[in-house]
Amino acid sequence: MMRQLLLGLVFLLTTTPAVYAQGGPPRKFNSAYYVANIDKLTGEDRSFVYIAANEPERNRKNASLMFTCRNGVPFVSYLFDTFYAASLQSEAVRVMYRFDKGELVRSRWYMGGSHIAAVIGGNPARTFIKQAKMATEVVIRAIDIDGEESTDTFNLMGLTRALQELPCSL
Repeated sequence: MMRQLLLGLVFLLTTTPAVYAQGGPPRKFNSAYYVANIDKLTGEDRSFVYIAANEPERNRKNASLMFTCRNGVPFVSYLFDTFYAASLQSEAVRVMYRFDKGELVRSRWYMGGSHIAAVIGGNPARTFIKQAKMATEVVIRAIDIDGEESTDTFNLMGLTRALQELPCSL
């Protein structure tokens, strides 16, 4: 059930930016953007916050970090803007990240259905968000099953304020 929710969320997050006009233009809070997105049919709040990578590699111009809530559950997605291979057994990708000059964290995030994003939800997302709100920068690296890597740096200034716009308390 959780796996299906995460895969559905990644699909939503990877397709929603193209149709954000449903809720108007993004609102900027320093480096973070809040995008209001209310489903016209169901009324469901699909709003999200995103931060573009500081200097993405040339072949990955749209790398970003995204935050959203679904049914009160927080999710964090790292969109690496390139196709990644994942194990059919785990459907996970190795992710390492460091906030500011803090400790390196090694974890496994779910691979999105489109294979261009890695996602965490629930308590791991809450922990990540709590750390992100206390930091000014995060460096994230994702490594797929073939050893392909994406590394991006995100300026977190304005994130705390942008997250206040989401429908769940983060």
